[in-house]
Amino acid sequence: MDFMREFPGIEVSLTEATSPEIIRMVSNGAKEFGVIQVPEKMDSRLRYELLFEEQLVALVPPNHRLARKSRLRITDFHGEKFIEFQGHVREAIAEKFEEFEVAPNNVCDTRELETVRGMVRAGIGLSIVPQSSLPPRIAKKTTRTKRKAEIKHCSLIPKLDRKVGLVFRRDSRLSPSAEKFREMCVSTNWAEVI
Repeated sequence: MDFMREFPGIEVSLTEATSPEIIRMVSNGAKEFGVIQVPEKMDSRLRYELLFEEQLVALVPPNHRLARKSRLRITDFHGEKFIEFQGHVREAIAEKFEEFEVAPNNVCDTRELETVRGMVRAGIGLSIVPQSSLPPRIAKKTTRTKRKAEIKHCSLIPKLDRKVGLVFRRDSRLSPSAEKFREMCVSTNWAEVI
């Protein structure tokens, strides 16, 4: 998807934020639309358009006792040092931990994926992140780079997933350029992009 190449006359302004922050910006009119993790409880003033669904995966330090496993149970996180990734992903994970009465030892709360990966690589704790957030090397189960230890990712039992979509206000129409961007997003085969 190369919107700026196809429409060079349209100026694009991006704001990076968590899904709850983006929802607030769209709700109050500060942003025309956003790309978010679609929440379980939808705001009736907004409309959502699904782009794709993906699994969440566990990141495991290279020398951790759980690094030998290809799949982790949610209960494996009980008492483990845990690095939380902010946004709606965190809410879904917290709900699953509560459902299974799992109490990890939260050592960090961050919105930066590089911080999560660095802390996992350093052996500080485990984490759970969206699969699309993994660099291509890690997406192939493990990675080894010069002077950097392996990070392993594992699927989860039960599976945890998230829905990613566009969010708009119900009471307003998109500008022509935003509508073109929406059309391009909806027509993209996200399985090839992520």
